[in-house]
Amino acid sequence: MKRKVATRMIWFWRPLGSPAGFTLMEMLAVILILAILLALVVGVSRYIIDKAAESETQAIQSIVIDAVILYKSKTGVLPADDGSCAVLMTKLAEVPECRKKVGELPPKAWSKSGSPLNDGWHRAMRFQQSGGIGGAPVLISAGSDGGFGTADDIRSDR
Repeated sequence: MKRKVATRMIWFWRPLGSPAGFTLMEMLAVILILAILLALVVGVSRYIIDKAAESETQAIQSIVIDAVILYKSKTGVLPADDGSCAVLMTKLAEVPECRKKVGELPPKAWSKSGSPLNDGWHRAMRFQQSGGIGGAPVLISAGSDGGFGTADDIRSDR
């Protein structure tokens, strides 16, 4: 009489010779690998989105500051400084050459929420008549964190 060798069954590991299929350990390994890949993709995509918003903000600032300089050359004064961009955009629209320059702004720069000028993150920017380097006019974006006065602020004078 042949003696049967008992194989010990562990609920998450199959013994040799058992029917085909995936074990719990194999499934956990696949899930772990997918989770790591997902974390990498999310991190990299967030970085890419922030860089794109930063580039868009700098392009918007460049167009508006060019229009402000054009406004000063046409009128002899800078637009009023109200902290926001409401008065700035109204004044720029009064001069045809400036209105044409501001017309180059991407549609995302114009807000539906009431703010007259938005950055790449769809947040309001601030205008200061003489707050830039050497007393130049400056547009300031709060950057990716959304708070003014932090290290990630994007200024048109840099």
